Amino acid sequence: MIGVVVVDAGEYPPVLGVPAPLRAALTMQQAGATAVCFSGEGAAAWADAFRRDDRRGVEVIDAAPLREDPRVTVDGGVVFDRATLTRAFASPCLAWIGDAVVLSHRSQGADEVALVDDGAPDLDLAPDALCLRAREPADVALVEDGLLQRLRKPQDGIVARALNRSLSLSLTRVLARTPLRPNDLSFSILFVGLAGAALASTGERLPLALGGLLFQAQSVLDGCDGELARVTFRGSKLGEWIDTVGDDITNYAFFGALGAGLWRAGLGEGALWLALAAVSLGSLCSLIEYRLPLTPSAAETS
Repeated sequence: MIGVVVVDAGEYPPVLGVPAPLRAALTMQQAGATAVCFSGEGAAAWADAFRRDDRRGVEVIDAAPLREDPRVTVDGGVVFDRATLTRAFASPCLAWIGDAVVLSHRSQGADEVALVDDGAPDLDLAPDALCLRAREPADVALVEDGLLQRLRKPQDGIVARALNRSLSLSLTRVLARTPLRPNDLSFSILFVGLAGAALASTGERLPLALGGLLFQAQSVLDGCDGELARVTFRGSKLGEWIDTVGDDITNYAFFGALGAGLWRAGLGEGALWLALAAVSLGSLCSLIEYRLPLTPSAAETS
């Protein structure tokens, strides 16, 4: 299946650090495209930009061979969510026109579907589908809001929903405009957590309070690396491992340091034993969690 991004010679402002045409191509790549091409007045420049992009994982081709190939076509100035394009690639035949948006899919050997704007999309989009133009600053802000809100997780707890996630999404919006990579951020977060643990271990009131604040800051920042990876298409298995192991190191370091700090503050050896129990049980759970992804499935061993 081929993805086609239609572009003109105008400017395309970045959306969370990624220009809309490249975002369209990368989203198509995630949605199942086997190749991507650019069409229109600005096609050559955007095709070259995508070829040089280290996130590219599919072939970039010219428009000429597309006559009989199945394809999905999108306006390069419009941002789609991944689920919408995944559905487009999976559909046998569809057409939809919205606000300067075109999705079309040609079945092998069939005539192209007529694109008629009758006010009712042929493609039954999900209620929360994202399909918005991103050419003006006001539009870009709206699109970024939509992309960021899709990073919320249903498993987030009360504190994460009410505080941490809102803060991390605001930070991710800023971080996406910088050259910072998600793995670089993960390592930085590790040092924030370890600094909090070091302060907590002193047993003195002010350092202990500052250590707690750093631990909370680490918890907020911990959402940013994954969010940044998703909105900038830089997720990887290595990044997942760095994030997971870094979280565990900072959590267990802080709990152990907190127990030592409370013991130094005169609260008795019970604080040490509680900290030891927490770190031991947590480490056991982490080892089990690390082991599961590495265990071959029954299908793989049969």
